[in-house]
Amino acid sequence: MILEPNGSSYGTDGESQIACRQGKSDSSGRLRGARFLVVDDHPDLRYLVSCFIRKAGGEADGAENGDEAIKVLSGTRFHLYDAVILDMEMPVLNGYQTAARLRSLGIQIPVIALTASAMNGDVDRCLDSGCDFYLTKPIDRLLMIDVLASV
Repeated sequence: MILEPNGSSYGTDGESQIACRQGKSDSSGRLRGARFLVVDDHPDLRYLVSCFIRKAGGEADGAENGDEAIKVLSGTRFHLYDAVILDMEMPVLNGYQTAARLRSLGIQIPVIALTASAMNGDVDRCLDSGCDFYLTKPIDRLLMIDVLASV
């Protein structure tokens, strides 16, 4: 089960749970003491990213769209997080709009774009919207942990 910022929780399908259980633990604890907000409209992906973070010693909360993320990060609560992992294609408020809104609100938390789009110009579009880093799906667990450890 994953605990969402609003206090609700959700399960995931068996495939994501198996992938998480089979994933290797990062025994070095590279993310120990760090907390991340994982924003994706797919609960299975939120679960998988959160699982990778926890296996590396970090903590993760989830939000299902950009509007929820803005609510979680508004005010002084953004100081609770070391970074945001943000899916770029979501309903309600997509990742590009969310990153731009975070920046317009003066929230300077690191934002890591997570997208299935790997076409020319996608990196620039993510960075131009306010993201600091760019990762593609399918997720490279070790690369993601490297990026998260660097923020």
